[in-house]
Amino acid sequence: MVGIIGAGISGLSLAYHLQKLGKAYCLFEAGDKPGGNICSVKKEGFLLEKGPNSLLADSEIIDLVKELGLEDQMIIPETVSKKRYIFKNGKYQQLPSSPPGLIFNNFFSWHAKFSIYKELNNKSTSPQNETVADFFERRFCKEIVDQAVNPFISGIYAGDPEKLIMEKTFPAFLENEQKFGSVIRGFIKNKKNTQRKLTFSFKEGLGILADKLAENLSVNYNSPIKEIRQEAGGFLLITENGETKVTALVFSIPAYAAGKLIKDISPESAQAWEGVNYPPICVVHTAFRRKDLGFDFNGFGGLNPKKEDLFTAGSIWNSSLFENRSPKDQFLITSFVGGAQSLDNFQLTDEEIKAKVTDELQQNFKIKGSPTHQEITRWEKSIPQYDIDIFPAHQAIENLQREGIYVCSNWEGGVSVPDCIKKGKQLAERIKENKF
Repeated sequence: MVGIIGAGISGLSLAYHLQKLGKAYCLFEAGDKPGGNICSVKKEGFLLEKGPNSLLADSEIIDLVKELGLEDQMIIPETVSKKRYIFKNGKYQQLPSSPPGLIFNNFFSWHAKFSIYKELNNKSTSPQNETVADFFERRFCKEIVDQAVNPFISGIYAGDPEKLIMEKTFPAFLENEQKFGSVIRGFIKNKKNTQRKLTFSFKEGLGILADKLAENLSVNYNSPIKEIRQEAGGFLLITENGETKVTALVFSIPAYAAGKLIKDISPESAQAWEGVNYPPICVVHTAFRRKDLGFDFNGFGGLNPKKEDLFTAGSIWNSSLFENRSPKDQFLITSFVGGAQSLDNFQLTDEEIKAKVTDELQQNFKIKGSPTHQEITRWEKSIPQYDIDIFPAHQAIENLQREGIYVCSNWEGGVSVPDCIKKGKQLAERIKENKF
């Protein structure tokens, strides 16, 4: 029997694949619904994604969608979604999406363009524990870091490129450097040899993926684990409803939560796991009347470099992507406030944050009217950061596997939903081979 703690997307994927393999499991969830940070809410004609907004998936993920009978629910974003914008010199400008575009587009200066050209023959290699910012400045230049890498890391990962470690955050880039001698050369080579990943969502929102996974699984809801005891041949999981003996244990919960439960078994591991950084972030949904818009929202969204000194880290233009995200006469925007580079902004009151977001949207997008709908969702702990403190946390995972304790969560092996789904499948296969 495999004990799984947490029915987020990682735990659900693991249980689903264990069940397919005929392996017994027991899945515990502290809350009353599955999905973890995946949270789709319908309200007043809007579909609000309070966690992830869309998925970038390959054929393996699409196969799972088909297995779950969700193929008819899939929706592909409008073609404008391929366009991504960065705030620069007082306005949003389209970021080039291909190596040729980097050279011939006017987004970067000639100095930056020349650094892109020189990268093809850059013979330098990554030192140990190199940060994301240092990697891209070494291979390109600081302008690339400030205008492209920084907003991407802040807006997508709620992180700081000066602190995130390259080998943990973007191992594929390091592989390109080592294998091809160039990030760009590796990008071109891989683009020719690999299938393009598909961006998609569902008509009912991403929450339906978690619901469908959980539908045919045995999930113990409202069952927080109170204590874990290590015994001969396995572990005893204690909840308010009783005790369950398992032979293998999997944590599919945040590192800080797992740390609290592992203290009696491994105090050093507990300390390492509780040290993983989860910066706070606010998700702000704001809608305006379409007739009041003074900007052509022909893209996925806009990201804001730290040097531009804006209040938000960026925004997703939901109504440009999927037609059912707002009433037809209104336009929905999701903005992000806080993160590792703007911790003070998160500390403001809800009303202060709403007012500042509204002012910024009105100014940058030339919106005349007031919001027709606005609400804020606070994540006190958002996305785990793959910074220097992640190393002891990952080492603890490796050490505990010898005792039959595993981790299947977004703080190891990738933070995206597709990453978590794949990790669940891979761990299920490993556990079966170990015959727990």
